[in-house]
Amino acid sequence: MRRRWLFVALLLSLGLNAGLLGAWLYRQQHRPPARPFPWGEGKRPFVTMADRLELASPVRERFLEQQRIFFALTEADRCELAEARRELREELARPEPDPARIDELLSESAELNAALDRAFVENVLVTCELLGPEERQRYLSLLPRMRPPAAGPPRPPGGAPSR
Repeated sequence: MRRRWLFVALLLSLGLNAGLLGAWLYRQQHRPPARPFPWGEGKRPFVTMADRLELASPVRERFLEQQRIFFALTEADRCELAEARRELREELARPEPDPARIDELLSESAELNAALDRAFVENVLVTCELLGPEERQRYLSLLPRMRPPAAGPPRPPGGAPSR
């Protein structure tokens, strides 16, 4: 009798494992394709923005240089902000989160976010000085679809997502 129950348990275990393996294989084969970057594979968003603005060669080069400078100057802050957010998530996931550490990480995130916002505004102002009136209008109309670095994927056309 005992052997029979062991045999039944073994068959159930094998069936469950085979089912899980089959489900995993099915999911691997039928996974939806990854969404491409809206700015194109291997392109930085500001290169695509320059394409959309249809900038003439000298203005395009100055525009791209300004954007490269902006991304280079904000890279450290973006990395620090991502790290602070990661640490905050880890702290919140602890069995007993430390309120003082949470406050410290929130303050650090707020300071880094403010620094990135200031740099972004400065970049927009400098960029607007490089562009003519029509180009400036197109540039400003494209900005709502872009997110500051480290803030997530670009927004869909039409600006902020609906809630």
